[in-house]
Amino acid sequence: MLAQVLLAESLLSGEGDVILGLQSLSGAVGMTAFTYFLPFLCHGAFTWDALQAKPLWLGYYAFNVAVGLVIMVGGIYVSVAELAAGAAEGGGEAASHTHTHPTHTCAPPHCRAAHPY
Repeated sequence: MLAQVLLAESLLSGEGDVILGLQSLSGAVGMTAFTYFLPFLCHGAFTWDALQAKPLWLGYYAFNVAVGLVIMVGGIYVSVAELAAGAAEGGGEAASHTHTHPTHTCAPPHCRAAHPY
């Protein structure tokens, strides 16, 4: 139960940035794999004997797999960088709002010292 609460807390922190980052990461892996290289790998595995007789087709399949892997690695890199940047910022509404008091206005790092409530 505690693990579920901590997971929900981490996913909901950062104004939804974590969920968007995880969606981006899953798209970088899944969408790229199912679109670019898994069809060619599966078809090549099923028709390997026929493909070996046609080196141009084999090269075409290898090229598509290589391009798909490069796109996937790039997508993973960008997604993980966005997640890491969101984690480094600390994100969330509590870190970005400005507190207005009748006598003055302050930002979060200074508000706690000025207003212990």
